Amino acid sequence: EDRFGEAVTLRTLGDIMRLTGRVADAERCYQQAFQASRDHGASWERGMTLNSYAELARLLGRYAHAAEMLDEDIGLQRLRGNRNHLSMALHNQGHTALRLGEPDRARTLFSESLALYASMDNRRGVCLCLAGLAGVAARHGRAELAAQLLAAVSVHLQPLGAHLMGPADQAEYDWHLAAAKEALGAAAFAAAWDAGRSLTFEQAVALGEAG
Repeated sequence: EDRFGEAVTLRTLGDIMRLTGRVADAERCYQQAFQASRDHGASWERGMTLNSYAELARLLGRYAHAAEMLDEDIGLQRLRGNRNHLSMALHNQGHTALRLGEPDRARTLFSESLALYASMDNRRGVCLCLAGLAGVAARHGRAELAAQLLAAVSVHLQPLGAHLMGPADQAEYDWHLAAAKEALGAAAFAAAWDAGRSLTFEQAVALGEAG
């Protein structure tokens, strides 16, 4: 019996259902994928399922559950030395930390993820981490910096293609954006947004790292 193949298939189906809004079906697939990967003993596939299921939990507002799964996933990826998957899991855990009221921990997670993505020349990943750091800035009362970083992200993601944010990441981006707008007011937000849009990619990264 090919339990590994079953785990991969179920997790992939779960991803498709999550991305098309069929969240109940996605959750069932992830739960079954967990069991199949456990039966097979495949740590690689278990990590993939942990990350995907955590994305669903984030989307549904189950941040504590997402954090538990991501802690396990991060541990697995550190052992395996998988930088690409580790950078993704650290980024996702940064958002759960923000939602759970831990902005300083979130900053540490986003910063480590950003460094990993930058070492692999992954601009999309760096931009996603900058959006997370914007959320940290907003939670620390630095709404102008948040707005600038979010504007820079919108500019530098665009040339990379469409659909570069999953539903959970888009929800976080929108949350940070709303917080910055509310804190600044229309005129100050517009000025900060224009300033952010003028930043080069390198300037935006430096601003996020220094923030």
